[in-house]
Amino acid sequence: MKWLLAKLGELGADVKTLTTHDAVHGLGAKWQAKRHSETGFGYAQPTTAACIRAITAPGQTSLYYFLTQHPAAEGLRAELRTKFGDDWQCKCFGRATHFLSHSWGMPFAGFISALADVPAGSFVWNDILAINQHGDAGPLARAAMGADLNSLEGVIRHTKRTVLYFHPLDAPAPIKRVWCLYEILTVVSTEGGELTLGFTSSGKKEMFQIARAFCKVGPAADNKDIKPAKKLEKTIAKLDSKRAEATVPADAEMIKRKIVKSGGHKDFDENLRRALMSAVMGFTSHLELVETGRALTAATSKTALDEALNPFVEDLKRAGMRSISSDAINLRGLKSLDLSGKELTDGHAKGLAQLVGRCKSISSLK
Repeated sequence: MKWLLAKLGELGADVKTLTTHDAVHGLGAKWQAKRHSETGFGYAQPTTAACIRAITAPGQTSLYYFLTQHPAAEGLRAELRTKFGDDWQCKCFGRATHFLSHSWGMPFAGFISALADVPAGSFVWNDILAINQHGDAGPLARAAMGADLNSLEGVIRHTKRTVLYFHPLDAPAPIKRVWCLYEILTVVSTEGGELTLGFTSSGKKEMFQIARAFCKVGPAADNKDIKPAKKLEKTIAKLDSKRAEATVPADAEMIKRKIVKSGGHKDFDENLRRALMSAVMGFTSHLELVETGRALTAATSKTALDEALNPFVEDLKRAGMRSISSDAINLRGLKSLDLSGKELTDGHAKGLAQLVGRCKSISSLK
């Protein structure tokens, strides 16, 4: 993905302001209802070379297929071999382990930053690489595009891990897009499904600042962080799939029919609100475990240890109901954790598993 961003920059795109929409269709490209009604595709030919549709025009296919198989892409394959080695294909492409959900109007550089926490060796399915973007190239291309779109649900259920590109933080754009809402609910309704948030390069720090406003322990949030926290909470509370939009009206109608068939907008929206707030509160749980964990390590007597352990155990339980940030938790050298005598539930166990994965100093549990 970073290679693609650099390539678009070489071709003339301003990578500092480039949106995902412009990265695909070209700067200034507009979706046209009249053209859509006439051709089945609402975009005219791109007017700039710095976009995926222009790059893949010789093959009128997806970027993945074009790069890996089309004869006209040999020059690009040579660049990839130079950068990644002769085995570039198995390094750059593989069986999907994650799905990226995003709104196309957001910064494309942030689209890449949102994947910063995906583990090394993972492969992220994303529409701009995997889907044929040449619906104007005739019936075969439109059929390929339709088949690619119809595969979304299967991909999400297979990967079970969806990264939601969350921006801007106080009113995230994906919450207003019906495709994104459908993708989010698909993963949270999949057994073992996991929804995590991805951010622009500065977004995670801002997210932790917002999360501080929801904390039950530790220093209070600054007033400047409380306002965006309340706005985000209000945005999620007001989520309304009936009003969510899609670039292509027919897509919105199709997804909303699925929502009605699956039980209706009310239940759909409520499930989404819970999932999104759980993802947001995962950052709060991260902060709470740091605060109560450090209080635990600072205890110098058995009485103080017992007093510190109770809120820590409560935080473990809350963390077990969420997916906490993958960032390291530094508990200042805590090597062993004695929870014997505490009544622990599955929620505690899930929280503990996340803690141990993020706090590398813990080597002994009781």
